[in-house]
Amino acid sequence: MTRSGVWILLVSLATPAAAQDVGSFSGLAQLVEAGDDVRVRLRGGRSLNTQVAWVTPDTLSVVDRGIRRDLGEADVWAVDRRLEDSNANGAWIGFAAGAAYGVYTVFAIWESPPSDPVEVVKGLTVLGGLFGAAGAWGGYAVDRMIRREEAVYRPSSGPRLSVAPVLSPDRRGVAVSLSF
Repeated sequence: MTRSGVWILLVSLATPAAAQDVGSFSGLAQLVEAGDDVRVRLRGGRSLNTQVAWVTPDTLSVVDRGIRRDLGEADVWAVDRRLEDSNANGAWIGFAAGAAYGVYTVFAIWESPPSDPVEVVKGLTVLGGLFGAAGAWGGYAVDRMIRREEAVYRPSSGPRLSVAPVLSPDRRGVAVSLSF
């Protein structure tokens, strides 16, 4: 096995670390505040897409379908916060792609462009604008469907031990990692 193969193996076995993931329920108040849109996964398997009413070190209070619910650490399995994203970037990317296709279509339709430059500009403007508008609508729709969430709370499972093999032509061994 080559060194690059060992690196690929080690990287694939590694778990990504979350920068703001809190393992204790009392630290949740540092990361979410009243009005944040969150998805709360309960220990029973049910998931709530809801809004935070308030947070204390012992309680996460949410509003679910107009009803306030106070959830404790024993009730909550995980909390994910929805990240805000402007849909304008999807619309602009869609507009650019659609307008480019519209301009391409103008030149594909005309085998030899008319001698009057005004006719060319009209064709580019009309088809570029129409295809651009259709592309903007499609880009907006796609961007609207994408939900971006950030993991905020996961209960700590205690100390973990992970073991990974290290194999190379000149080295053999085991990489051991202990995390708390």
